[in-house]
Parts: sequence; structure tokens; C-alpha cells
Amino acid sequence: MLKLILHIVTWMRKEPCSIQKELINRSQKRRATWDHDNIELIELYDHLDLICKKRTRPGSLKLSQFSTLLKYPSSSLNFLNGRKVPINDLERFRSEATRK
Repeated sequence: MLKLILHIVTWMRKEPCSIQKELINRSQKRRATWDHDNIELIELYDHLDLICKKRTRPGSLKLSQFSTLLKYPSSSLNFLNGRKVPINDLERFRSEATRK
């Protein structure tokens, strides 16, 4: 049911691109499309990942967590479908972001 709701919301609300694609683009020094800085982007990635892992049964999400999923629908769908940034790329991006 959550995936269906997220698919409907993707038609109404567009992200510049998914957070996974943005992390990969920034780690490869390509053009950024999100307005967040690197540390905020990593925190948002971890937060969405945690929410999607927690979702085990209906009613397990709070309203604020559900609204966060609706705010970033394509990124949330990628997490629910198991599409994540490779660990090596994520760790390299984290180390570069904390070094700055």
C-alpha cells in the first residue's frame, strides 16, 4: 500500500533526482541538482534508509516519518525496492564531506 501511495505522489511531486543518484553524481564530481550541502545530503540519506528499514508493518511509522517519505517519493521508492548507493561510494563520499 505504501508503494502505491508513493507512486501516486511521484506524479504530483517531482524531486530534482533521487538522493541515490545525487550522491553518486557528487561523489564522481558531476553537477549537483539538489540545494543541500554534502553533510545534509548524507544525513537525509541515512534518515530515509532508517525509516524504510523500520517499516515492517502497518502503523509502525509516525506521521512525521510518513510525511518525510512523501516529501521524497522517488528516493523512498528506491529504498523500498532495494536500490541503494554502493557502500564503497557512500563511505568515500562521507569521508570527503567530513574532511571539508
